[in-house]
Amino acid sequence: MVESNPDTVVILCQKALILAENLTDPFHRSRIFQNMGIAYDIKNNLDSCLYFLNKARKIYKIFSEPLKESFVVNDIAIAYHYRGIYEVALRLHYEALSLREKAKDSKLIAQSFNNIGVLYRAKKDYPNAIRFLQQSLHIKKQIKDEAGIINSTINIGSCFQHMENFDSALYYARESKALAMQYTKPDDLTGALCNEGIALKGLKQYSKAEPVLHQALAAAVTSNNTSVLLTCYEGLGDIGFENKQPDTALKYYMKGQALVLKSGRWKEQLAVFYQNTANCFAEKKQFEKAYYYFRNCKTLQDTLLNEENIRHINEMNALYETEKKENQITQLHGDVAKGNAVNEKSINERNYLLLSSLLLLLLAAVAMVAFRNNRKKTVALNEQKLLLKGHWLIKKYC
Repeated sequence: MVESNPDTVVILCQKALILAENLTDPFHRSRIFQNMGIAYDIKNNLDSCLYFLNKARKIYKIFSEPLKESFVVNDIAIAYHYRGIYEVALRLHYEALSLREKAKDSKLIAQSFNNIGVLYRAKKDYPNAIRFLQQSLHIKKQIKDEAGIINSTINIGSCFQHMENFDSALYYARESKALAMQYTKPDDLTGALCNEGIALKGLKQYSKAEPVLHQALAAAVTSNNTSVLLTCYEGLGDIGFENKQPDTALKYYMKGQALVLKSGRWKEQLAVFYQNTANCFAEKKQFEKAYYYFRNCKTLQDTLLNEENIRHINEMNALYETEKKENQITQLHGDVAKGNAVNEKSINERNYLLLSSLLLLLLAAVAMVAFRNNRKKTVALNEQKLLLKGHWLIKKYC
């Protein structure tokens, strides 16, 4: 419901907050805040998203609920990830991982490893992506998480695909296909077939790749899987072009373009289709059309480059704001520590003065007692001398 009707979710959550005012359980409010944050994320309102998610996180932190807190941190990381602010998202995924390790929840730890791997893949840091995805896969195998095993296997294969390491990509594609068939996961089977076809195409085994891609294409049409459809259109078009069949290639490239333009997304994929279409028309000696699509490709690439620059600027701004807040917290802790040190010094000085005063009083009391004792002894001695003197006078005159 959140993804399809975020506006409705926000309204319902606002009403729920009023009702929750009379409830003693603070977790009702935190769950409402979390749902509102996710809804605002879908509405592309990052400020409100972060405001409500951080309110939810604060409650879980106060009541020492690391697992519940980790879900909120994960939601915040995803919000940054979708906006291309990868460094902040990565920090947050590591925070979520730390919370889950503290709670010793293996399934959630594996999910965090997977999330970190996917984020490294988005950053095009494929070695680190593979490293974390394999760690995720290892845990998922230990706990027999069937869906998780397939997901991580597909993600690892995707990394090898991007690295153009097609032997490894083919291995993981077939591994994920076998798992999807074993556990009856039709959507995963579609993705695995697509990956297998693209890996075979990368290895230039076109006669093997083509029927696999057609099988994946048919399944993707049934399930309306846009990502697989685009990949299949590109792969089948590439095979047609390599086999010197530009008209066949154009058929698939044009279908891919139409699908991208209808979706309003996948701009990088559209640039690829434009470039490949230009190559086909050039092969057919239709240079005017080739130039037209080449210009479309160049214009779109310039737009993508500008968007990438803007993304980097947004990421740096977010990093700056995050580090500024961390520095403020550090300074606050420093001020508190300094204040504590000053207070401790004042307390020590006060205690020293009190102790000195007590010692002086004690010495004064000892001196007073000693003085009184000496005085008593002196008086007693004088009285004794007088008595002796009187006794001598009495004897003298008797």
